Amino acid sequence: MIFTHKDKQKVVTATFPSFKLDDMDLKFVFEFKYVGYFITNDEHDDKDVLREVRAMFTQTNILARRFFSCSVSVKIVLFEHFIFVFMVRNSGS
Repeated sequence: MIFTHKDKQKVVTATFPSFKLDDMDLKFVFEFKYVGYFITNDEHDDKDVLREVRAMFTQTNILARRFFSCSVSVKIVLFEHFIFVFMVRNSGS
């Protein structure tokens, strides 16, 4: 992956020679998933943030379906616990 420079005046060339590894051409990509995290050449993590938000909504909907008949106070406690567990699992520590 080649990262674009923010200052366009410092860009020397827009084309690059092909890179080879073990006699195979390596492809240039705009995004790459590495250790579960999307890396993009424009230095934004929007795609990964959207993926995490979708995952949270999915899990929240599962939780809502599973406990729809509970009282509001029980739902609040369950939701708070769910958010805590979700944050701990996804904190990377």
